[in-house]
Amino acid sequence: MSLKIMIRGLPLDFDEDELLELCEEFGEVTATGFLANTRTGRRAWVEYSEQWEAEVALGELDGAAIEESYLAVTVWDPDDDEVPVAADDEEDAEEEGITTVCLFISKATSTIA
Repeated sequence: MSLKIMIRGLPLDFDEDELLELCEEFGEVTATGFLANTRTGRRAWVEYSEQWEAEVALGELDGAAIEESYLAVTVWDPDDDEVPVAADDEEDAEEEGITTVCLFISKATSTIA
């Protein structure tokens, strides 16, 4: 039975190849994906083919330091409001011309003289 883990606190420039290199030593990775970055780092999920592989990865990676960041690793909760998107799905969307748009809204104040 497969199991997904969530990894928080990755460096902002961490890419898919680095994620695979980090995680494949614990077992067979069947899928990965990144979530939106936060101020404290990048978040990713990793699916292992076997539950015990994910549990080993969780135990080894939780609290590990990477580039002055400490990872927080948990079992991915499907009831969480953050639904992961596979990296393959993002590439398919780009090929089909689907664009993801991020909207940043800032509060501005002005003084009228």
